[in-house]
Amino acid sequence: MPIAVQFDQPVGGRIPRALVYGGTVNVTSPSPTSVAFAMFARELIGDAFGGRNPELARFDLLPADHAAILRSLTPRFIQHPESRRFVQSLVTERGGDPETTYVSVPRLRACTGDEHLVAGLDAWRPRRDTWCAAPLAQLNHWMPVYEIADGDGIALHLEYFSQAVANDSAGYDHAVGTSAPLPGPTETVNPFSASTFVTPVGGMLQFSGQHLYCSVPNDSDRTRFSIDFATVDVGDIRAGLGARNVDCRCTGSSIRDFVRAADFAPMPEDVVAMLDDRPETVHLPPAQPVLTETFTKA
Repeated sequence: MPIAVQFDQPVGGRIPRALVYGGTVNVTSPSPTSVAFAMFARELIGDAFGGRNPELARFDLLPADHAAILRSLTPRFIQHPESRRFVQSLVTERGGDPETTYVSVPRLRACTGDEHLVAGLDAWRPRRDTWCAAPLAQLNHWMPVYEIADGDGIALHLEYFSQAVANDSAGYDHAVGTSAPLPGPTETVNPFSASTFVTPVGGMLQFSGQHLYCSVPNDSDRTRFSIDFATVDVGDIRAGLGARNVDCRCTGSSIRDFVRAADFAPMPEDVVAMLDDRPETVHLPPAQPVLTETFTKA
């Protein structure tokens, strides 16, 4: 089935969300809020690198020092009240209802092509967020912080949206925490099925958590910085709406990782019970390196 890619079309409301549950990808132009969010991220990044050019700082620093800066930068971005305020504003700006829209924490990602930073890591392996216990109604939102090129964005394997892919998600239990390796395909995914999406700074890509996607291997000299977050609408979950599960066999749900956009209240227990009826578990910090891009964990 062909997958539609929409440009600057409405992304809020049940009908636009239903299209995304069916595979539609939305690309939206930069807005005052999204650009301001990117500029705010640049300020934090610039401070962390002490005046160095953040995109080229890896040439001025030892690998361990560069990685240490990134490790400290990521939680600072997540925990900063401005980060969540920007997500609140984006939900409203993009037509979402802040009372029914629940959001994950926003993440700042850094990705470089340096072999010393990705050696031994399967950083570019395609995956679905639903393999990692994401709700079928999860929508992903991604945007670059600095300008990116054709070989430096996010790739979606569009033809696999409704096609089952052999994978090892059966071994993933969200209640155990995120210290285990993330699930991935156990069959070869056609690399020529990948469509790379390149947006300007503040331009946003929205797609279903059911899409098979990967980070494009960064073959440039510059470190890529991006922002991502996920949303779900509790009205859709209660109505049984979401993408069709074609191959996910994981245990548990990440539904408790979302908070209400209006006031950051926790997920209602009736919604939690629909997706995960087990007791709440304290999740461990993600084991995946800061240099990979995934949208699943809050």
